[in-house]
Amino acid sequence: MAPYHNPLLLKQADPFIYKHTDGFYYFNASAPEFDRIDLRRAKTIDGLREAQAITIWAKSK
Repeated sequence: MAPYHNPLLLKQADPFIYKHTDGFYYFNASAPEFDRIDLRRAKTIDGLREAQAITIWAKSK
C-alpha cells in the first residue's frame, strides 16, 4: 500500500474511510461547521485530500 499523509483532512469530525470493490476509497465525515456530512471518492487514500466533497446530509434549517 502506498504511504499517505496524516492528517488526511483537517477539522473533519468522525471520519470513516471505506475501500469499495469498485477500487475507490470513500471518505465521509462531518464538515468543519458541523452542519452537514460530506462524501469524497478517490482512487488512493491520499487522493481523498483533493477529491471533490459532495454533501450527502445537511442540517434542517
